[in-house]
Amino acid sequence: MTMINLPIGDGIFNYRVAGVAIADGCVLLQCADFEDFWALPGGRVEFGESSAQALRRELREELSWGDDMRVGPLLWIVENFYTYQGQPTHEIGIYYLMAPDDPAPLADKTLTYPCHEPDSQLFFRWFPLATLEETTIKPAFLYAALRNPPTTTRHIILHERP
Repeated sequence: MTMINLPIGDGIFNYRVAGVAIADGCVLLQCADFEDFWALPGGRVEFGESSAQALRRELREELSWGDDMRVGPLLWIVENFYTYQGQPTHEIGIYYLMAPDDPAPLADKTLTYPCHEPDSQLFFRWFPLATLEETTIKPAFLYAALRNPPTTTRHIILHERP
């Protein structure tokens, strides 16, 4: 399949889905070893794939979570304008509340977990919600939003380009 990540002019259009897993006052985040920030786990949606299907696929590939992972409700639809690796980026992000079918493989909140995909540069870790400001997280609206997720879907527009 083809990931929806399109070069347009001097920029990129990206369609991303992410999941919010909160347990024991902590949120699960991912980071690539070449980045200096953390983000919610997820990835790019493939052409012809729903956002919920994409989230299940990404977490099956990266964390070996099963297809019966709970996805929903939809928390945020985010239009994000930022610069990534020197390129202007316009991203549509779909953010769901989620929970693994079996939380045991990531139960220890003190460990950093590698991605299950061969040759991946991703890793995962739980962060206490109370001390999120001590970590660089993108997009920045998540610092406050993760502590108080909405009860209905919210539309957010972010302009993070310099």
